[in-house]
Amino acid sequence: MSGIERSTASPGRALSVAGVVALCVALLAGWLGAVAGSAGAAEPAARPTVTVSQSTNLVNQRILVKWTGFTLAAGTNSIVVMQCKGTTPRSRDCWSPTYTENGVFRQPDGNPPILATKQTGVPTRADGSGEAWLQVRPALRLPQLGCSDRQACSVVAFVMPEAGSTATSFQPKQHIDLGVQYQITDTEMDLAFAAGQAAVTPLSFIPAPDACPGMEHPDLSVSGTGEFSQAGASWVFGLCGARTNPVNMTVSSGSGPNAREVFLRDGADIGVTQQPIGGALDQARPVALTGTRDKDKTVYAPLTNGALAISFNIDDAGTHEPITAMNLTPAWSRK
Repeated sequence: MSGIERSTASPGRALSVAGVVALCVALLAGWLGAVAGSAGAAEPAARPTVTVSQSTNLVNQRILVKWTGFTLAAGTNSIVVMQCKGTTPRSRDCWSPTYTENGVFRQPDGNPPILATKQTGVPTRADGSGEAWLQVRPALRLPQLGCSDRQACSVVAFVMPEAGSTATSFQPKQHIDLGVQYQITDTEMDLAFAAGQAAVTPLSFIPAPDACPGMEHPDLSVSGTGEFSQAGASWVFGLCGARTNPVNMTVSSGSGPNAREVFLRDGADIGVTQQPIGGALDQARPVALTGTRDKDKTVYAPLTNGALAISFNIDDAGTHEPITAMNLTPAWSRK
């Protein structure tokens, strides 16, 4: 049949090719749209975080607290850091927010400023980061929190809110006094948590002395100067928890003269003192030092627990950042 040309492709195949082409175009358009959408999407804001220089086996000491992601507080000194009870603390678990109860403004029981484990008015850099030294205390020094190996605690960093702030419209307070005297309320801390302007990191302390069984009948009792008490207390659990020959030891703090009296009266197995029994200080007593033990049979052993330290706590007047290093001239150090 001349003059008539037949197609070599079937109608079904022709539709199939067209469908594949259309599908490829649709997929390409969708991929390009997804790329364009992701390129234009805003990066999620960094969540506030807090870390510490030491988080385990803590005693009565200072730790360095660092925070990041507090971009809302950038350029202000509105950050507060505190020691709290538990790893998911509420405001009442922390030391030391004041609070209202039945409309009455109250202070936590036994809360002298010298024991306050907090820092207020700490500056935050333009990138939302900052740092501050914080004094943390174990159960022996701060029984209200009871921090030990059995009671986990934490450090909390949060932004103090400006008056009128809400969880959805949160503004940092522009100025807070640097130090420990600024009074914090529970509502301010709770609002910072509700607004996502707070961060927590856990702490673990050495075991408390009462963690040792049988401490009501100690094998060894030590009485002595206040300088020794902290070092001695740190030995208690190590001795009673020893795998071989464990020893239950108690440590009581006092003074050198008191240690000599207690020892002579058989009130302690060991006395820590700066002077021997019957030395110059005892000879100057208006009443002679007496006891049931023979002072001439007392055995002495040297114990060193001292150092010469030059301490300073100075903030830069311009940046309000703490000055962490200082060079002393030989002439100044001789004064």
